[in-house]
Amino acid sequence: MSGFCAVVDFAGRTVDSAVFAAMTEVLARTAPHGGGEHVDGSVALAHAHFDSDPERARGAMPVTLDGRRWITGDLRLDARDALCAALGARETEGDAALVLRAYERWGRDCAQHLTGDFAFVIWDAAAREVFAARDPFGVKPLYYAWREGTFVASSALAAVRGHPSVGDALDDTAVADFLLFSIVRDPWRTTFAEVQVLPAGHTLHADADGVTTRCWFTLPIEEPLRFRDRRELLETFNEHLTRAVADRIGGPALAVSMSGGLDSTSIATMAADVLRARYTEPRMLAQTIVFAPLVPDDEERYAAAAVRRLGIQHEIIRADRHRLFEKWELPGYAKPEPSNDPFSAITTDQFRRAAEHAPVMLAGQGGDVVFYATHPYFYDLLRWGRVDRFAGEIAAYVARKRRLPPLCLRSSFRRARGIQPSRAPLPVWIAPELASALRLQERWDEYWNDLPQVHPTRPQA
Repeated sequence: MSGFCAVVDFAGRTVDSAVFAAMTEVLARTAPHGGGEHVDGSVALAHAHFDSDPERARGAMPVTLDGRRWITGDLRLDARDALCAALGARETEGDAALVLRAYERWGRDCAQHLTGDFAFVIWDAAAREVFAARDPFGVKPLYYAWREGTFVASSALAAVRGHPSVGDALDDTAVADFLLFSIVRDPWRTTFAEVQVLPAGHTLHADADGVTTRCWFTLPIEEPLRFRDRRELLETFNEHLTRAVADRIGGPALAVSMSGGLDSTSIATMAADVLRARYTEPRMLAQTIVFAPLVPDDEERYAAAAVRRLGIQHEIIRADRHRLFEKWELPGYAKPEPSNDPFSAITTDQFRRAAEHAPVMLAGQGGDVVFYATHPYFYDLLRWGRVDRFAGEIAAYVARKRRLPPLCLRSSFRRARGIQPSRAPLPVWIAPELASALRLQERWDEYWNDLPQVHPTRPQA
């Protein structure tokens, strides 16, 4: 993806050109298709471009419309036609210019009017302030630090850490979370105490008084849409998913990380249709990682069947030929923060091979959670009077899973009897002195106490 960085010294000190050059060099390693800078004394903005969509209106960054407000970031807006209509802007304008116009129109509420994947920083010279925002799902990263009146931000953690005002001290809570849960539970923390992440769906404001953040997006958990006509349901789903896939195709060449499941296979099918409709010579590569014979795995069989039907190129990546934690010591495989994925080299090599074929790779993730049968679904069947369907679904679930579906009966019984859910003990392999110093038992208890606090009817959401 493209990269960006920004340094604003609110004390008026001139940005060190050598330091800023080193920060931008970090960006160029993964975004080699040119870039730009805006440097004005105590303010410096930079952008490094990765050209994933040659047909899209690009527009150089950093960019300004009036010489007072400048923007840099990593942007890919969807629903541009609606946004242009709302702003009275031309369809030919680049995404960055549209975001600037949105900021001029709606100020700090502008992110609510944007659809797509984005992280950006706007310097408002007239107001002497910074505004930044990140997309609802955090597709584009944004790291930042505030040190002694200096604001530093970038899409790359290494670029922020490269500024001399930012120290290397570790965040003990983040370290504790990694040891206990393999993730950092607080979305604003990084492994480094002086560097933070702007969480997904948040905006940021910085001026001489410091930095404040605000949540502008929370995932809505609404009542399910009801369709009496099965064809209407399929047509509506098809329309939305096809548009989402089409928006992300940037040229005739495309790669797809495709398992044998429904999610990625559906996306691959729609992508193939879009490519053939747009281009005379589409080139599509599907990649499938299989773990057989290490574990029972039908991915290859189902993926191969889909590939034959689509008539596209297929590559099988066999995980059993790789060692655990392979290549971790090699340059280019290290992650910016700790990771416990023993197979990360497999996906790194996969992405590199995909990049040789196309600048864009699609994948299907999340559908399993959306379509997983939970107790409200079965209750809804009864509420709608679909007794025959209810009985059939129960029978099919038992035949497939060899157990009763999640009707919530056992959970209701446990709550009625006051029985607490089982709680795993603090891992015994953590040294007691470390657990005491980092208060790991308290963090562990916090985690288990938070678990029941889920949505009452859609716990997986």
